[in-house]
Amino acid sequence: MGHGYRRWPNGGDACDADFSEQLAAIAKFYLNAEPEQAARSTAGGLAVVARSALGHVRNTYLKPWSAGDVEHKLMAASALSAMAEDQMLSAAALDIATGWARHGGQDRAVTAAIAFGGPLGQRHLAKAMRRLWALTLRDERVSQVASLAFGHLFAVGTETNADQSAIARFLVGKVRAPGQPDAAAHEDRAALAAVNAVLSATPANSPVPSVARMLKAGSADLPPVAQLWAAALNSVQHRRTAVIALHLTLASLPDGADSTDLAVALGSAILPMLTARTREVLELTLPDPQRTEAISAGLVSAFLGAQRDVVGAGR
Repeated sequence: MGHGYRRWPNGGDACDADFSEQLAAIAKFYLNAEPEQAARSTAGGLAVVARSALGHVRNTYLKPWSAGDVEHKLMAASALSAMAEDQMLSAAALDIATGWARHGGQDRAVTAAIAFGGPLGQRHLAKAMRRLWALTLRDERVSQVASLAFGHLFAVGTETNADQSAIARFLVGKVRAPGQPDAAAHEDRAALAAVNAVLSATPANSPVPSVARMLKAGSADLPPVAQLWAAALNSVQHRRTAVIALHLTLASLPDGADSTDLAVALGSAILPMLTARTREVLELTLPDPQRTEAISAGLVSAFLGAQRDVVGAGR
């Protein structure tokens, strides 16, 4: 193990650069479809040892690594991933990550969030989503890693043909309906940050948003995704990221009648849930000439055509 990464920052403006660098390292870790051989071998070896000496592996390796620098956090998460794929150790890996999330302080909560975004979370999806939701309500640093983990779980799900809309449906239940009081403003911000992470997530080695793959796979997944997009678009704080994700999704669709129909369906599902002001902003910002390509221009027009139909029908 090298020591190129500094310790996890403990707060304060002076640590913002450190935090951004380490968050980028976690994002790269998620996007690396083929981990380094040394890391893969170490994680697999620890999983083998844990079969007969779980306490030793937990206390000698996982516990100190989980509170270390980002490189060691990623190694601890990789070891839990290897354990999660072993039927004899999967439950133990979940228990260890859960303990870190609940009682481990900021450092180990971050490591738990990383782990829940990987094979451990895929193996125990329902529990991982609940654990990650609790972590999104923690301090900003833990919350951002938990949001990133939600996005990665979603991306992997679209690649493996798992229950693709499970995460979307889960987050729909966490987003407040418009007009509700602000008593849960903190929860709403956390939910929308996770929503944007999901909408912006991409699979390994591809710039195409995972949500595009899900939508092309079947229209049954459209309603919860549309609800998430509408919620993020209606939030001034979260709108820009949601618009970019929407544009990239439309731009990733191939030219043809099927893609036009999907763009219209997406517009018809999202636009009735938007405020009048959001629709105005969307019509101005979505067809950004700096991002619109020859194919996507027509699809953006199809999406916005659905907007005009919706507005006209409401008059």
